[in-house]
Amino acid sequence: MTQIIKEPTRVPTTSSSTLDVVVTTMPDKHIKTEVSSCGLSDHHLVYTVIGSQVPDQPSICRHYKSFNKAGFLYGLAESLDKLPDTVDCNFYWNILKNTIETVSNCHAPCKPHRVNARDNLWMKSEILSLMYQRDYIHSNAIKTKNNNKWNEYKLLRNKVVHSIANQQKIECKEDRRSNVKLTTEVVCGTVFVFSLFERLSHVSLQTTR
Repeated sequence: MTQIIKEPTRVPTTSSSTLDVVVTTMPDKHIKTEVSSCGLSDHHLVYTVIGSQVPDQPSICRHYKSFNKAGFLYGLAESLDKLPDTVDCNFYWNILKNTIETVSNCHAPCKPHRVNARDNLWMKSEILSLMYQRDYIHSNAIKTKNNNKWNEYKLLRNKVVHSIANQQKIECKEDRRSNVKLTTEVVCGTVFVFSLFERLSHVSLQTTR
């Protein structure tokens, strides 16, 4: 076990001590750990940020690269050519659904497709636009083997990396401010409730007397 808080967490007027700690068996996973002064008490706010990688979310979609429209329509017509006579609508619906699915699997099979998880707070539209532009230039550079395209790709790649790093810093600062604000509101609300309870108790004692 490793204690990763290296600063005093309680700082009164005459001394300082580390009372609030964060103990972990994986200190390398904690990418940021800080002690923040809230200004409301001599106890400081302690927080840590644990780095985690969200795995890519696999999705299943149909592959239409070699789709044959005429063959698809012929397969549907051939499968639905002879149907038994019945008045059960559910029976016909199940046949139609299964037939469309079977014929679609022959002409447009389902294949797994990797979709990168981009629901991060720092993934803004400007960064996404840069990433798409970077990937497009990279694809052209591979096809054309043009040195100018490779240089343009490298510039865009570095720009994306720096943009992501800067946005992550901004989001971290905003998250820190919101946490401090929330802590302030909670403390103020608690103080107000206790003061109100004290006044009500005092009034109740006077009434009883």
